[in-house]
Amino acid sequence: MDHKPGTASRKPLLHSLRDGSAGVVTRLLVSLAGGLLLLAVASVTTYMLGYLFPPYYARNSRSFSEVRVSEEVAAVTYLCAGLPYLALLFWIWSHQRRSRPIWLGVVMTVGIGLFALALCGLIEVVFRGDDEFLITAVMSAAGGLILLGWIRLYRRYAGGRALFDENGVLDLRCPACQYRMVGLKQSRCPECGQEYTLDELVGKQDFEVLRLRRVFVEPREKSVELETEPVGRGVPAPAGAAASSQGQSGSAAPG
Repeated sequence: MDHKPGTASRKPLLHSLRDGSAGVVTRLLVSLAGGLLLLAVASVTTYMLGYLFPPYYARNSRSFSEVRVSEEVAAVTYLCAGLPYLALLFWIWSHQRRSRPIWLGVVMTVGIGLFALALCGLIEVVFRGDDEFLITAVMSAAGGLILLGWIRLYRRYAGGRALFDENGVLDLRCPACQYRMVGLKQSRCPECGQEYTLDELVGKQDFEVLRLRRVFVEPREKSVELETEPVGRGVPAPAGAAASSQGQSGSAAPG
């Protein structure tokens, strides 16, 4: 397909996912679409297995239009469908530039969720009384563990110190030894002797806003710059065209 001069052709979706240039929103939508497609396949497979392996109370009235699926068959089928979904999530998120905290959180969330669902299915099979309280406890514990896991990932990869201290003063520190450099008239640390320019000193601070920018904003800006780079930049002109342009410039020069 021909493209207009000076415009960049948009990469195919699979190519963007593979080389890591796809954004976070694109990866989230692809992850959601993949989960829905796998859920549809798992549901149809569960229905077919329910017809082939009906529960004991429905073996006498076996009809394809009135299939009864046992809880064991449904649990095994959906758990098996969760394994390729984990692999899909790993492939989607592991290729993104500087995306380690994101795909670690996604894998952790899906893993804890699948384990909680399997445990709830086991509770449903084993206990015959009011097992809703046990299922509520399992799901609540799973939600709490997922939330704590995301908080830990955030504090490890994106969380930093506040921009200002308790007195409202900019908490400027030496990036090498963490010595507070507030009130100094030069950008040289008196503790370790390291010298910085003003932009280096500010850029290397462990502020939370700077960490968030390094993790989420800068990779996206780089991918946008690569996608919007004009076509033909850096490609040498043909020899004939170069000679023609030189001849025109020479003829235009005053004699």
